[in-house]
Amino acid sequence: DFYLQQKRYGQAAQLYEKIVSREPDNEEAGMVLVHVYLLRKMEKKALAELERLKSISYDPGKIEMTMAGIYARKNQYEKAVEVLQPLVMRENLPKARYMLGILFYQLKKYQEALFQLQQIPVDAKDYEDALFLRVRLLRLLQRTDEAVSVLEKALLQNSDVHNADLYALLARLYQVQGKVDLGEKTFARILPLYPENEHLLYEYGLFLDQAGDQKKAMKIMQKVISLRPEHAAALNYVGYTWAEHRVHLDKALDYIRRAVKLKPKNGYIRDSLGWIYFRLGRLQEARRELLKAAKLAADDPAILDHLGDVYLASGQQKKALQAYRRALEKYTEDRDKSGVEKKIRLLEEQLGK
Repeated sequence: DFYLQQKRYGQAAQLYEKIVSREPDNEEAGMVLVHVYLLRKMEKKALAELERLKSISYDPGKIEMTMAGIYARKNQYEKAVEVLQPLVMRENLPKARYMLGILFYQLKKYQEALFQLQQIPVDAKDYEDALFLRVRLLRLLQRTDEAVSVLEKALLQNSDVHNADLYALLARLYQVQGKVDLGEKTFARILPLYPENEHLLYEYGLFLDQAGDQKKAMKIMQKVISLRPEHAAALNYVGYTWAEHRVHLDKALDYIRRAVKLKPKNGYIRDSLGWIYFRLGRLQEARRELLKAAKLAADDPAILDHLGDVYLASGQQKKALQAYRRALEKYTEDRDKSGVEKKIRLLEEQLGK
């Protein structure tokens, strides 16, 4: 312990190697030696010692879980699966099934992942995490209705599960299905239990925004900020919404600057900063921030659209046209495409192209 506390891992390894050599059945010393090997990034030696310990341990499942974890960290997912599959057949450990679910997900073997995850009982420690992954997989497979059924069964038919994030996820899935009323009822069920959970409130604000109730969404987002003044996403939402409506621009700028300071590498928040500068007529600063945003979030067409507006307001029509064309290539929604197409047509007419 002294050598470990002093981070003298080489000497610690020598000490525990001697102990294990003298007392080969000392599993506790063997596990400490494995830990030291891992601290020294000597995975091969750690795995060899674990293989030895597995043959003498009263709990070989724990040893196999450790081995699988090492293989997973080395991205050797197939080897980790080879270790765990006999274990779940032998002992049916929920934590082993959850790890198998993650491994199969990494291997893109989604049906195998789902099979393992659905075997995990509701009283297992990893049940809620497994449920999140299961729903994620079903959405990835475009089986949204099944994802909703899984969550309904877990939440609405089981009084023991009160995970706020799971309820928010169910509400969002109802919204995807066009069942906004059911989404609202889902939030109404969970919000009284967590009235000051800023993450749940933020999700509710987004739900309201997408449902078209921006006025109520703004109230919820401002409540999030009152509970947690450093909530960057809520600051960004409120600041950007004010900028869109051309109101409270100085306060909006303060909010977004705070959000940028909290998350300087978030392209979407930096886009908001550029957009507020644009609304304030500070075109040079707007262009600077939007160019940064475009690098940070290269796949977001709205940033390019905003950049085009700034170039156009600055009299740089050719650059504006280039930005709009790039935005059009990336937009997927017809409404967004239609808006930028109008800008492109007008500019092409002005430039004679």
